[in-house]
Amino acid sequence: MKRIILIFSLATSLSGCLLKPIDATDLAASKVGQAEAAIEAFRANPVLADFFDKAAVIAVYPNALRAGAGFGGAWARGLVFEGDVPIAHGRMLQFSAGANVGGQWYRQILFFRTVDAWKAFAKAPLEFAGQANASAATVGLASTPSFNSEVALFTELKGGLLVEASVGAHRYGFAPIRRAEGP
Repeated sequence: MKRIILIFSLATSLSGCLLKPIDATDLAASKVGQAEAAIEAFRANPVLADFFDKAAVIAVYPNALRAGAGFGGAWARGLVFEGDVPIAHGRMLQFSAGANVGGQWYRQILFFRTVDAWKAFAKAPLEFAGQANASAATVGLASTPSFNSEVALFTELKGGLLVEASVGAHRYGFAPIRRAEGP
């Protein structure tokens, strides 16, 4: 067990180094469109209205995949927005251990109350979480505690079949999207 946790910790720590800054001109319109569609889907949930109103920065992962059988993992790519402008691209990796079996796909959104909260979160190497999750097809219930008062995390299930009570670690990695300087 310790060996698996060590291997995952090394892999997730190194994975943050793999993201490189990209130019805004290289950002595919389809990726921006998927991210904006996911934000609109979350915006349709009235429970999140206050989070949208108070967030300075939003990170969205339109398509995440999670699978497990005793040990599990998840992976997603997303974009970070300040206002309506994508400022960074990111990746989420997760490892979990505990009672879990099945797989699911979902979308995830993180609200950052301030730009400083996002910058601090982006520098953190690993976040630990406890999860309880049960989903079948596209009807499900997911409970994932938020990390702190400056950052809120929400997940919306899109489909799959997963039963889980686990502990795990998340690794979020980010790299900036560079804007062309004007004359």
